[in-house]
Amino acid sequence: MKCLRSYSLLAIAGAVAAIPRIKEQTSDRPFPTLTSTGTGGYNPSGTAGASFPSSSGSSTDGNDTGPLNIPDNCLKKNQIAVGWLPSAPEDLTQITSTVGGAGACFYGQYSQIKGNPYDGSQLTQVMDVVKNSGAIFIPSVMPTLPLSDVTAEVASQIATSMAKFVEQNIEVWLRFAHEMNWYVTDGTYHGTASEFVTAWKNVAQAIQKNPVTAGKVKMVWSPNNVGGNSQKLISDGWWPGPETVDLVAIDIYPDPGASFEDKFGDFYKTFSVEFGKPFVIAETGSDKSDATAKKEWLEQISSAQAKSVAPNYVGFAWFEYNKDGIDFRVATGGNEDIARSVLASGS
Repeated sequence: MKCLRSYSLLAIAGAVAAIPRIKEQTSDRPFPTLTSTGTGGYNPSGTAGASFPSSSGSSTDGNDTGPLNIPDNCLKKNQIAVGWLPSAPEDLTQITSTVGGAGACFYGQYSQIKGNPYDGSQLTQVMDVVKNSGAIFIPSVMPTLPLSDVTAEVASQIATSMAKFVEQNIEVWLRFAHEMNWYVTDGTYHGTASEFVTAWKNVAQAIQKNPVTAGKVKMVWSPNNVGGNSQKLISDGWWPGPETVDLVAIDIYPDPGASFEDKFGDFYKTFSVEFGKPFVIAETGSDKSDATAKKEWLEQISSAQAKSVAPNYVGFAWFEYNKDGIDFRVATGGNEDIARSVLASGS
């Protein structure tokens, strides 16, 4: 989502920016299946349609992704884990009811690093809701201070904030500086690709140095829609390297009629297959307010076909907001029939 977001229990704060539409390249070729290559490939089973393991597996590129720990009893469709970025913590109860009582696999929340020190209070205010839900917590920690100011000291403060959740036995997938390739263009983030990589590595190192978070918190690298040219993320210097990345993700809000393969195929092959990383859609939705477009996209990302062509695909988090006149919601706000019709049966 191409806007600065910060949410509290009492208010919504943050600057709003326009949502750009980037037409992605399409491909009529299926995604390659992961097989054991001996060169860093992650191999859930080596066969198309196999489920990505939720409790085991590692890559061989110098970084052990480790157990994903996706809850056994959370909502899944076609072995794809389903999660939410709710506009308010209390919405999660209605969402759960809408989809037939199955809990969220992921709970996303936004937080901004505006200076030093960073206390993570925008995250801890939802800790009880996250803990009670049993979901994996995906905090999107957004450095609105210069990227060069995300020093080892600030990174340590981020790790300390993550430790508070780990101490409550909450699984944490940290999405640091998501959509970095977009946010440096709209003024939300300030810096270069090189400064982003340095900040990223500072955070990853701090996570490993902290005795509570080491081996517990996973790093999710999550750029913005690149229009089907994922190699550009590497050539432009946004890829920090596989050693500090546990999962790869990309945020896309497609135009009507989009398919999973068209939108994610290039990125999946470039990063998940090439580097042997689990793939998660950490934020998505349909920015068309009509129910048909939202239902079609929800069907695409939860389909058996998506899992078949991309066996490293573990799940998605839906942006459940009514924002700036665009109603993204599918499980609340009078849109319940959308999520109910697509997800309520589970799998």
